[in-house]
Order: sequence, then structure tokens, then C-alpha cells
Amino acid sequence: MIYNLFWYCVSLSILSVLAVHFQVISKTCIWLVILSMISMAALTEAHIYIRLPYAHYINYCIFAIIFSSLVTIGVRNGMYLPENSVFPVACVTLGYKVDGKWKVGDIKFGHQADKSLFFNGVLCVRVMLPLYVGIGIRWAGKNPNAKEFMHTLVGWKLNGAPSIEFRVQSDASSAAGYTSPNAGQAYGWNQGTK
Repeated sequence: MIYNLFWYCVSLSILSVLAVHFQVISKTCIWLVILSMISMAALTEAHIYIRLPYAHYINYCIFAIIFSSLVTIGVRNGMYLPENSVFPVACVTLGYKVDGKWKVGDIKFGHQADKSLFFNGVLCVRVMLPLYVGIGIRWAGKNPNAKEFMHTLVGWKLNGAPSIEFRVQSDASSAAGYTSPNAGQAYGWNQGTK
């Protein structure tokens, strides 16, 4: 019972965040989400107590219909979010140098970590809300023109733009940027933004 309640709350949170961020909040949308959650709860309880066949599959279908409806509306309205809607949760960076000495790493929480999507190091993992996961891996740090690290990400970036990326770069190409130069980029194994 508690397990089911937990998943109802998770599902309601996901649907609500999508509705808010895609700017489709209306009385109809709110009632649609609430009624879908009530029907999912009722179907699950019916399955537990009277062995209603296929209740879980019906629940998945209800969730999928509501989820895809909100995403479709969001795509139609544009997937960009206001910058203040993107919240950095945490950024973990492992293995980098400070003044020529190796450091194990550090963890930044909240807006401490909002200078850059990635920080230089052997491994960088960043998580942001409503949805963003970014992973950076560096395997070498000798030649600024050699492709020595990889960045991959999915979700909404700090500027509110949705993105799915996979790139293998050199320090020089990272500093040059995609549309304009990135100032203050770390080179080699040195600590800093990437």
C-alpha cells in the first residue's frame, strides 16, 4: 500500500512538473492529472483486493496517455524553459589538479555549480531539475589540440534550452565554443569550468 502511494506521488509529481514547465496548466489539465491519479489508485487497489486482471497495464496506459499529451502540448508550445525554472541539484567532479597537485574531487550543491554545465576532471556528473543529466569523462591532459575528453548530456541546460548532446573535444575546441568563445576554460587536468 505504501509502495503504491509512493509511486502515485512520483507519477503525480512528474505529470505536474511537465504541466507547469510546458505552460499548459489550466483547470482542465489539473483535473485530468488528478482524475488519472485517482483512477490509477483505484485500479491498483482493485487488482490487490479482487484480482482485477490487467489493472497494471491499464495504469501504464493511463500514465502514458497523460504523459504523451503533456509532452505533445509542450513540443507544440516550444520546449524552452525560463532560466529560473532550471535548478542545479548537484555536480560531482573527481580527479583534477590544483597548483600541480592532484585532488580527489568535490561536490557542489545548488547554485554553487551554475557557472558551467561541466567542470574539468577525470569524471564530472551533473544533475539539474526539472530534468538534466550530464557526464564528462577526460582520459588525457597533455595536448590542448588533441581530443582528450567527452561530454554527453540530456535535458534542459542552464539557459532553459532543451538538448541531447554527445561530443568528443579538445581543450582548444572547448575554449573556442560553438557560437562564441568560452572564457576561463581549464586546460589539461587543471581544476575549472569546461
